[in-house]
Amino acid sequence: MVAFYRLIDLAYFVFYAWPSGYLSHWGFIAYRPLLTATGIAAAWGIMRGPGRGYDGMN
Repeated sequence: MVAFYRLIDLAYFVFYAWPSGYLSHWGFIAYRPLLTATGIAAAWGIMRGPGRGYDGMN
């Protein structure tokens, strides 16, 4: 369980805290929606490929 929360902290650092130090204010504002869109596209790709269109727990 602790490892799971450590991975959440790592993801926060890699995808949010670390880029905020390297991007300008406006660059970071543009980065957040692009990161979200990339995550949605990755989820869509997984469900279309390996997931074979499975609806999940609906």
